[in-house]
Amino acid sequence: MRTLVDTSSLVSLARYYHPFDSTDILNEYLNKEIASGNIIVLDKIAEEVQYVSGGMAVKAFSCLKDKNRVVSTKDLIPKPQFFNMLDNSFVDNATKRLKFNDDEAGYNNARDVFLKGADCALVVYAINNTSEMDPIQILTEESANQNDGKLFKKIPFICKAIGIRTLTSVEFLKELQSIKVNIERLT
Repeated sequence: MRTLVDTSSLVSLARYYHPFDSTDILNEYLNKEIASGNIIVLDKIAEEVQYVSGGMAVKAFSCLKDKNRVVSTKDLIPKPQFFNMLDNSFVDNATKRLKFNDDEAGYNNARDVFLKGADCALVVYAINNTSEMDPIQILTEESANQNDGKLFKKIPFICKAIGIRTLTSVEFLKELQSIKVNIERLT
């Protein structure tokens, strides 16, 4: 299964796991998996990760500096039914009423911003490139709960509705067979 990685997970791995990785095995693993296409970093994520938390993930993982391993979203176009789902199922109606009341132009502008963003790119890429034979999952630290006042629902909520698996860094690391974490007592 291929894994699309969100900015939040790259930052989480850099913040909580990389400092304890004295052998640099996580960086090596990410390099290998990105090179093989098993882990996919979209260009919008690669751009966003440079600015989040002071570029912590880029500093921790050398693979994020290699522009040749980043997948372009330039020609990524949502399928027509995605727009209908976005406006009817994936919008937080309470936030929409509060922020836009009857301002359709304002809503359309906010919708366009979302459609050009990294979160939407992850979801649309997964929809457009997954199959039964070659499924895609999204690695994200987001929860399905809507608690941040954003107009559109979070990645896990959207993915659950469309049948795309999401998992957190902890779940991802638990499933890995090629990396084992050892905690040793120093005496």
